[in-house]
Amino acid sequence: MTNNLMVEVVDQAGKPVKGATVDFYSAGSKQGSAETDSKGMVGFSAMGSGPFDVRATYQGLVAGQIVQAADIARGLTAFVQFPVCINDPLFRGIDFLIFGVAGGMIAAGSYWKVKPLEMTGEIALGAAVFGFIYRLQCM
Repeated sequence: MTNNLMVEVVDQAGKPVKGATVDFYSAGSKQGSAETDSKGMVGFSAMGSGPFDVRATYQGLVAGQIVQAADIARGLTAFVQFPVCINDPLFRGIDFLIFGVAGGMIAAGSYWKVKPLEMTGEIALGAAVFGFIYRLQCM
């Protein structure tokens, strides 16, 4: 029995991982290897009764999925998810800009005793820190 097995590789945020190496094993023996495309997808021809082992490797990270032959026959896509975010950098240029502007607003508001300016700066700084912490959780 031969069926096509589609494998989708994503990171923790659900974004496709381009360039991950996906290895396909049957009965403990490697049956094939391919690299994911820009959509995080790769396909294999699955032969035998399974179960099949699918392993994705990217930048030293390895994630896997066991796939049953019945699932392949039904046309299900194997879904492999890395437990970390891969595509977003921790620091972005806009973050440095926001930190600088917010810090300037806080300093100016404090110096000239303009409380609304100072508070707006504090809110902007808090939002930027929250965004940083959110991305940090993906590390």
